[in-house]
Parts: sequence; structure tokens; C-alpha cells
Amino acid sequence: MRFALATILASAGLMVCAATSAMAQPAADGRGEYVVSEVGQNQYAVVFRGATRMDQRDVVAAALRQSAQTAVDHGQEWFFVRSTMTDRVDLSTVGALEDLNRGGGSANDTSAGAGGGESGSRNSGTGATNGADPGTVGVGTQAPSALIERRPPRRVYQTVMVIQVGSGDEVSITGMTEAPEIFDAHALLEE
Repeated sequence: MRFALATILASAGLMVCAATSAMAQPAADGRGEYVVSEVGQNQYAVVFRGATRMDQRDVVAAALRQSAQTAVDHGQEWFFVRSTMTDRVDLSTVGALEDLNRGGGSANDTSAGAGGGESGSRNSGTGATNGADPGTVGVGTQAPSALIERRPPRRVYQTVMVIQVGSGDEVSITGMTEAPEIFDAHALLEE
């Protein structure tokens, strides 16, 4: 099943709609991948999915760096995070980042953001797998379940940030209850 970026944002409680599509890109250091989509005037959704051995702190830091790069790429000096969510996703049940801006999924489907949902036909109890997880060794052999080797799910951290970018000394913040931290995009990239 393919998931739309709007599905992930909705499941994260981030009520925005992607206006442009983007392709998933590998991170600069080769660890993880990201996708950036414009969601409003000077607002972007940055989704960063870490590599298997990245911890939560590394994934959030990488999402912040990508947010800084997004600000610079759009000719802006600073950015702040309007909303964010970090969660662990199961790579066997969550859609690929490159599929985020294509059709599929519904606004009520939380499996894309949380990584917990199953696709419709998986584990349905029909066919050669007889209800067993197709990712296990011994599937279709009718072996006793105690003998079937189960592979642990491949879970990685994923951060979704909605950022607002800008330049100059004037910052206009609307729709937020607390003043956000404003990041200097160029300084963050130099760290």
C-alpha cells in the first residue's frame, strides 16, 4: 500500500496538506533518507527516516540539519519548527519515503506515521502462508509454529517536522501558543 505525505502528517497530528511532490533523497552522510514538501507559504514538511543504527537523537538532529538546508535552498536565513513528531516505524509495514506524495492511504490511516498497521491481505490466513508472516523462514511448509524462525521487525526512527522559513529581523508567528526557538540555518549547517 502506498501512503500520501498528507497521511503521515495527519497521523502525526500535523494538519497541513502537501502542495508539491518531492522524491526521497539519501542523507548527505548516507545514513537515512528524507523528503521535503512545501505545505504552505514559506512552510515545509521535512520527513527524515533514519538508518537502522541511528538513535532517536541522531534522527532528530538530522531532521534539523535538513530543515536548515531547506531554508538555505529557498534563499532564507532562518527557520523554526511549527510542529514535530518522532516515532519508530517498522520498515516492513510503512510505505517507502519515495511513495509519500503518491496516492493511497486515507487521512484516518495512522499506519504510515506510526508504522503499526498491516496491509489488507497480509496475515489473512489464505494462500501458501496459511496466515504466517511471509517474512519468516519455513513459511508454507506446514511446520509447527514453534519451529518457524521469526525475524525481528526492522524498526527505525522517523521524524516529521513542519518548519517555517524566513529572512531578516522580523519574524511573524501565527497560530502558535508558545514562542518557538528560531534557528540560524547557515550556523546550523556549519556545526
